[in-house]
Amino acid sequence: METAQLALVATILLAAGGWLFTFVHARAQDRRRAHLDLVSQRLRLLYGPLYAHLRAGRAVWDAFYEAHRPAHGQSRYFAEGHSVSAEELARWRHWMIFVFHPMNKRVEAMILTHMDLVEQDDLPDAFTAVLAHIAAYDAVINAWHAGDLSMHTSVLDFPDEELMNAVEPIYLHLREQQRVLTRKLRARA
Repeated sequence: METAQLALVATILLAAGGWLFTFVHARAQDRRRAHLDLVSQRLRLLYGPLYAHLRAGRAVWDAFYEAHRPAHGQSRYFAEGHSVSAEELARWRHWMIFVFHPMNKRVEAMILTHMDLVEQDDLPDAFTAVLAHIAAYDAVINAWHAGDLSMHTSVLDFPDEELMNAVEPIYLHLREQQRVLTRKLRARA
């Protein structure tokens, strides 16, 4: 083979190699970008707002309970074997209608609207439990609006700890993934 032919083959091989490298690099970047988009969407639409709402809800509950602890002094507002005064019941209904239940309805909307962004294959049990709690409280609050004050709590407790345990680790993991993917994309841009 002559020198000119060797030079032509080498040029073609170098061009093909450069094209192949660029193609593989671009595909890897596209995959990282798509993964970053999914992670960011999960954070922005589901896990970030849920995490913020759960933390805010806990802070509001703690402030409410500190300011309006029932006279019985127990750790639960409606502690078994202890009564709550008519004034305390009225205060409870007010806070449920105007603070706690609206916050819970936003949690419900986030979960129902963005179930497709749930990290696991199946809906977490804590999500099912909070949706059931909220639905049961809908019945209680509707009864209040109709003048029936015989019930003051949902038949299901709010799964506070279980829900935070289902959301917080995924939120923190997604935030870390987002940081790592962003760094990789910037470094290889």
